[in-house]
Amino acid sequence: MDARLGPLALAVLLVLAGCVGGAPGGDETRTTPTTDAADGTATTTSTATTTDDPTTSPDPPSTRTDDAPPKGSQFVSVVAFENQSRHAQWPDNQTVAFEDLPADRQRVFEEALSGGSVEFGPDETAPFSFYDESRPRAVRYDGTWYYVRVAIV
Repeated sequence: MDARLGPLALAVLLVLAGCVGGAPGGDETRTTPTTDAADGTATTTSTATTTDDPTTSPDPPSTRTDDAPPKGSQFVSVVAFENQSRHAQWPDNQTVAFEDLPADRQRVFEEALSGGSVEFGPDETAPFSFYDESRPRAVRYDGTWYYVRVAIV
């Protein structure tokens, strides 16, 4: 057997043992075989590294900003239908004339119509609730049909 193959075989075994035997996370030692170009002998180099264990790492930093709404907030917005006959795609219990809405829904509808959207926090009761399956989807206001959109964060 060639004298150079012994150290090289040992280096390969050490490298394979380091890859297979290491536990996830914690300290890890990597062994790399190198060959000295001058005399052709094989040597090994060990490098110690430390990795974090994903089960004990702290949570990643939040991307939430101070002005972000709390989880569970509902947003009500109102958009006029481009095709005014589109209101007919909802059942009768989800289309209504503005005059027939309760006062709290009228107030929110008009506020959303003029201001873009109305926000309700998770502890507030939204007159147009995201969770209310029978809430009005289409409202006729001053002869125009509007879609009442409710989004949740």
